[in-house]
Order: sequence, then C-alpha cells, then structure tokens
Amino acid sequence: LVIKDKEIPVKGDGYHDHYWGTKDLYDIFRGWYWGRLNDPKYTIIFSYTQLLDGNWAPSLYIADDKATLLATDQYDFVVEKEEADLKTGEKYAGIISLKYDAYDLKLNCRLDTKGIVEHGPLPRVNEFNMSNWRFLADYEGQITIDGKTEKIKGETIHERLIFR
Repeated sequence: LVIKDKEIPVKGDGYHDHYWGTKDLYDIFRGWYWGRLNDPKYTIIFSYTQLLDGNWAPSLYIADDKATLLATDQYDFVVEKEEADLKTGEKYAGIISLKYDAYDLKLNCRLDTKGIVEHGPLPRVNEFNMSNWRFLADYEGQITIDGKTEKIKGETIHERLIFR
C-alpha cells in the first residue's frame, strides 16, 4: 500500500467495500447479494442487485493473476435454499449456485452458507428498515477455460443487503 508517499508492505487477501458515487443507494436499489471468491488461482466476484422496479441485475467477474477472463451480466444466480433470519424474519440465501456457459469459459459453483459473520440494522436515514448480513460460506465447483477443467474450492464471505 502507498499512503501519502509512504509505502507499507502487506500480504494476504483484500476485501473491497466502498461506494464512490454521490447518490444514496436506497434511491437506486432495493438490495443485493454480493460475494468474492479468492480462490488460489481465480478471483470471482458476483453480484445480484435488485432495482427499485423489482427486477434483478446480475454481474459476474472472473480473473486470474494475469488478466480479466470474464466480465458479464449474462450468468445464472440461483438461490437453491433460503433461510429466515431469526431477528428480522427476512430471508437470505443458504445455498447459492453460480453458472455461466458461453464461448470458451464455463463456471459451475455452489456456495453453502455456514453462518452469519455480521448482521445488523443499518443507520436509520429514511422510512425503511435496512439490514445487512455478511455470511461465511464454503464454495466448491469447477471452471473450464479453453476446454481445460479445474476444480475450485475454499471458504469465502458473501453479503445480503436490504434497503427496502
């Protein structure tokens, strides 16, 4: 990291979680699912964002240590099993599957939520009861690139945010 011309050596996985826009997010979205898989060979970032009109906007990004391999909004995000939060009654994904199959890249991955790492209501800034959860999950699947299939497996976090 470089902060004010001072270099600070770091190692490990990072997590980005910052909004750089100027509009309040609850004026744009109802909520979202978001996650990042830091597989030893691949970085996979997914989002499934619910717009105010109720429609969902998916996004999937896959990279290796050399290049971006895929950036698309054309993939399948499927909640295979839902759980209900005991405090709020809101539902969240217990099992998520991510699938992409086009051109020379295929992804078939399943996230199995193991527990809630963090949960709480967001600060009251409007009339909506907003909540955010961060989950710990195991992921397992396979990725095929140019006909070569590799297994992916590990532990990750994902989140569910509800604005309204």
